[in-house]
Amino acid sequence: MEAILNLVQVIFKSLDQSRSNSMTAAGQCRLNPLIVCIQDSSLLYDYIVKVLFKLHEGLSGDVLQDHRQRLIDQFQRLKCFYAQSSTLQYFSNLIKIPVLPENPPNFNVKEDLRNYQTPVAIVNTSPSDSSQVMEDLLIDISDDVRY
Repeated sequence: MEAILNLVQVIFKSLDQSRSNSMTAAGQCRLNPLIVCIQDSSLLYDYIVKVLFKLHEGLSGDVLQDHRQRLIDQFQRLKCFYAQSSTLQYFSNLIKIPVLPENPPNFNVKEDLRNYQTPVAIVNTSPSDSSQVMEDLLIDISDDVRY
């Protein structure tokens, strides 16, 4: 998860330094890898949360304090990443960015597991045969008109 969040930070920093925006070709080239980062981070976050709830069932909270703190730090960074990404027009038609709750889960309260909702990133799929779509949009202007 840290590697994904570090990559995200580098990508956003490169976008700021180049003064590109999400609707320029250069900006879109830089932002494109974030689609995979959004997908992977939402799945990883979900697994981490579920594993930590499972660990809290069998171990004392003191033993898992460092793991909880690490997740809280990741949660804050991930929430910022999703919020920043959702403001970019480039992603509006490409991917549904997950929304995290206001606060990270409380692993000491079992009720939080029942209330937990898996963050889902949905990539909008384009038509499978884009060449056929393009062909359908073309207008026949051939000179073979017979009267």
